[in-house]
Parts: sequence; C-alpha cells; structure tokens
Amino acid sequence: MQLLPFILLLVLMYAIIIVPQQRRVKKQQALLSSLAEGDEVITTSGIYGEIVEIDGDELYVDIGGGIEIRMVRSAVEAKVGGSAVTAGTDDSAEDDSDEADAGEGDSYKKLLSKKNVDDVVDEEA
Repeated sequence: MQLLPFILLLVLMYAIIIVPQQRRVKKQQALLSSLAEGDEVITTSGIYGEIVEIDGDELYVDIGGGIEIRMVRSAVEAKVGGSAVTAGTDDSAEDDSDEADAGEGDSYKKLLSKKNVDDVVDEEA
C-alpha cells in the first residue's frame, strides 16, 4: 500500500514528461526526412533560407544575396510554408509564431537582398 503513491507518481511523470517528448522527436524526425530541394526552412539558430542542394546529411541553403551556407540536416528547426511555420519541435512556440511569421518569407528576402548586403558591407568598411 505504501508503494501505490510512488507508482502513481511514476506513471504520472511518464504521461506528462516522456510521452510528449517522444511525440516531438517523432515529429522532428518526420520533418527532417521530408526535406527536399526548394523547401524554405528556418534553422535552429533562426536563419531563414531555401534548400538548394541535399547531399546525404548535408544541406546547402541559400540565405539570400547569393549567400549559400552548408549545414547538417538536424540543424533545421521547421519548414516555412507561406505565412506560417508548418512544423517544429515546440508545440507552444509553433502556436505563437503563426501570427508573428505572417509574410516573413518575403521580408527575409527583402532584408537580405543584394542592395542591403552591399549597404552593410559599405558601412563596416
């Protein structure tokens, strides 16, 4: 009888902590396996870009202004589709980001346009 509260606590912890984490991991694995050339993505560091080439576990992502970066597949946080993040690892952040990301696919292209990149380079020089 004295073990019953302890067992109930363990079952509750499993249901609250472990099951949701397993769901997030499966969701992220499905996202990473579905990546294709031409997909707009956001990285774990917050960089928006478009996948231009996939080479095994490496992705080549165009982040604007003719700048292409090489990154590992696991560094992708989510796909960006239209005006909202379409997948991610944090369900609560995904719900909040729908409103904030409206039109962000176009704005990052404008922000990183060649003209703006040249202006930044001129200011640093």
